[in-house]
Amino acid sequence: WEDLVRFLEMARKKVKERTIDTELIFSLAKIKKLAELEEFVASPNVADIQAIGDRCFDQGMFEAAKILFNSISNNAKLASCHLQLGQFKEAVEAARRANAIRTWKECSLACVDKGEFRLAAICGLHIIVSPDHLEDLIGQYERRGHSDELISLMEQGLGLEGAHAGVFTE
Repeated sequence: WEDLVRFLEMARKKVKERTIDTELIFSLAKIKKLAELEEFVASPNVADIQAIGDRCFDQGMFEAAKILFNSISNNAKLASCHLQLGQFKEAVEAARRANAIRTWKECSLACVDKGEFRLAAICGLHIIVSPDHLEDLIGQYERRGHSDELISLMEQGLGLEGAHAGVFTE
C-alpha cells in the first residue's frame, strides 16, 4: 500500500482525476496514515469521499471513515462510526446533527446495549415523538430487561410537546 500511495501521489501531480484521488484516500486509510488522510481531504480534491467512506466503514476502518464522513457532513454515518468505536457521547451529538429517526434508533440501541442509559434517554426522547417507532423502542428496552429505564424514559417523555399518545398508554 505504501508503494501505491507514492505512485498515486506522483500520478496526481500529472493528472487531476477522480479515480486517482479516490484511490489515494483509500490507500492512506488502509495504511492508517490518518493525519495525511485528514489533510488530503481538507485540501481541494475530486475524490468520491462518500464512496470511500462507505468502503472504509464496510472494511472496519472506522477511524478513517469517521474523518471522511465528518468532512462531508454525513452525520448519520458519522454517528455509526462513533458507535463502532465506542464513542457514545460523540455518536449522540452526530445523531443530533443528523436528526433522523433511523440514526436516533441506532444510537439508542447501542447505548442501551452498553448500559449508557442517560445517552439512550436522549436518543429515546427523539424517538417517542414518532408513533411509528414507539413500539420498537419499548421492545428494545423490554427484550434487554431494562424496564425501570424504560419507565424513566416514558416519564421524561410525558412533558414533551408532540409526544405520542402511546407514551401515556404503553
